[in-house]
Amino acid sequence: MKNYGPACWLALGAVLLVSACSTIVNQSVPFNDADYGAFSAAGTAIVAGHAFVRSDTGVKRSAAGIQISLVPLTPYTEERAKIMESGKDPAPADSNLTKYIRTTVGDLDGSYKFEGLPAGSYLIFCRIQWERPFANGRRRDGSGNFYALARVRISNGEQKSVVVTNVSQQ
Repeated sequence: MKNYGPACWLALGAVLLVSACSTIVNQSVPFNDADYGAFSAAGTAIVAGHAFVRSDTGVKRSAAGIQISLVPLTPYTEERAKIMESGKDPAPADSNLTKYIRTTVGDLDGSYKFEGLPAGSYLIFCRIQWERPFANGRRRDGSGNFYALARVRISNGEQKSVVVTNVSQQ
């Protein structure tokens, strides 16, 4: 029988802990294609900004290199947003939502931009995760798994700057 070292057991424990903490929540609001009709056409609005999260220890992590998504804000996507804000994962989205999702990747500072949007309300979100092992026996903001979200309403021709984060913006 092979003898596994402490590092192997720590890695296995971390994987099991993360798996155990992930809670998937089913939605009660069904997808309704009629809610998305106004979002099929091209528009002239622009939403740009910066996406980041703050870890439990207060460290800022930007969405550099992370996919940032924009979807029309409807009862279906609002329920998904509330699930994410509660720290849980929504069940896989209805496949019909795919054609309404726009994505980009955050630049080195976590900045993003969506152009050609029709007027309406949108949800902008991303998930920022990291794993950083212990160094020299000291804990250094070891790992994180956070959703960053923002809601925005735009008019034709309007350009808005929106911060997407897990931090309360009251």
